[in-house]
Amino acid sequence: MFFYGCGEKAEETAIEKQIKKATGSEAKVDISDNKIHIAGNTEQGSFTMSVGKSAEIPKDFPTDIFIYKPSQTAAAMKMPEGYSISLTTENEVAKVAQTYQKEMKSEGWSEKANMNFSGQSVFVYEKDSRIANIAIASAEGITNITLTIAKK
Repeated sequence: MFFYGCGEKAEETAIEKQIKKATGSEAKVDISDNKIHIAGNTEQGSFTMSVGKSAEIPKDFPTDIFIYKPSQTAAAMKMPEGYSISLTTENEVAKVAQTYQKEMKSEGWSEKANMNFSGQSVFVYEKDSRIANIAIASAEGITNITLTIAKK
């Protein structure tokens, strides 16, 4: 649990220590303005993560991956293996899912799996040497979209 305001520096240090203990790697944590930003390096390469109102999609995020609009970025992570992006929108799951199917195909992605159950949709796409997993679900009137892009 994160507490914003006083004690941010102590929280940052505690999180940095937890990351070092879990991964053996150094990380820099910045908690400010209702956001969390973490950056570090592992043996596989560098990683960044941002969570909160000012979370931003990495500048080098692949341009052939559709980003749903209108949406807000809730979290973004860049790792040596790929990316994970969490978006939120007020649009319904069915509309978001239909849009993703159309847009991913138009960008040259091949749909490998399509599952719809209990108001949720999950898609798996392949293109070149990459895999894109897209999960769309609704909770409390908000639709959550999770994009995970990785090398095969």
